[in-house]
Order: sequence, then structure tokens, then C-alpha cells
Amino acid sequence: MALRIRFQYVTGTKLGYSVERLADGLFLDMMDTTFKSSPSQVIGILAESATPYLGLFRATMIATPPLQFSNGNYAISIHNIGAGNQVVAVLSAQMISGDDNNVAANGVDLAAMTKSIWDYSTTSVTLAGSVGQLFKDNLDAKISTRSVYAGGPVLSVTQPVTVGTNQDKSEYSFMPMRWTLSS
Repeated sequence: MALRIRFQYVTGTKLGYSVERLADGLFLDMMDTTFKSSPSQVIGILAESATPYLGLFRATMIATPPLQFSNGNYAISIHNIGAGNQVVAVLSAQMISGDDNNVAANGVDLAAMTKSIWDYSTTSVTLAGSVGQLFKDNLDAKISTRSVYAGGPVLSVTQPVTVGTNQDKSEYSFMPMRWTLSS
């Protein structure tokens, strides 16, 4: 089980990272790998990889026990250590059973998981601009109640158009054009 961090940045920069557990807002203490409100060492080293690409920074935390890294979402802040620990990016990770691998393990009901996520986003999320709020503000009926087309007239058309046969050309005239060549 592991938390894998990969980040592309300017080669030669000294970078670090911190981990916040979003469920409770606690930060990972790099000294004892427990989550605390005031960790003694909040930033770990993000080492630049010599291969395969320059500027690729990596860290892999192998000891990610499920009790500490409970199922849920985590924010990983990337710090520029050479610039006063300025945050240059925030990454997200989802931990399941102490691992950041988002592939569902055997026995996980993906349909139930998808339904749970859908139910949450449409009933619990009410922030302005969120999916849940957009649904609440804009969807107020089943889609099936909005269509009345069954081969007949369309609801908003008051004067249906009647198309005549292909032989009906009484309103049209044809005038041949005369071409003149000049030398």
C-alpha cells in the first residue's frame, strides 16, 4: 500500500510536499506518519528523478496504513522549499484501503459505488456552481415528460408545414442562361 506523488516542475528546484486529509483537515506529520492538527514536520522532500525525465519529481510513501490513510480524499500541496515553502500546486489523491490505486478491489460493487457518488452529488452538494446545485436549479422534471414527438405535430409549431409532391413546381420558373464568348 502506498501513496505515490509525481510532479513535473523546473529542473533543479528544491521541492517538498505536505498531505492534508480532507475529511477532518488534519495534516500528515512526516516524523511519525500520523495525522495531526499541528504536526512537528509537515513538509517531506520531493526528490527530482535523474531518469527518465529531468524535472520529474517523485515521492512514494510505502507506509500508508489504512487506519491513518482512511478511505477518502487527500490534498497534496507541492512546496517550493527554496522560496519560503511557497505552494506551487495542489494535487488530489483518493485513498482506498491505504492505497492510492483507484482501481476497485475484488468484491466492490461498482454500480453501487457510482450510485452513491451520484446520490451524493445530486442531494448533498449545494455550493454555487456545483453539479448538485446545477441539477437542483435546472432539472425539475423527468426528461421523458418533455418529449411529445411520436411522429405527429411538434408541440411548439402552431402552423405545420405541408410539403407537396416533387411534381408540384407551379411557383417556380426556369430561365436558360445565354453564354457569350469574347475574344
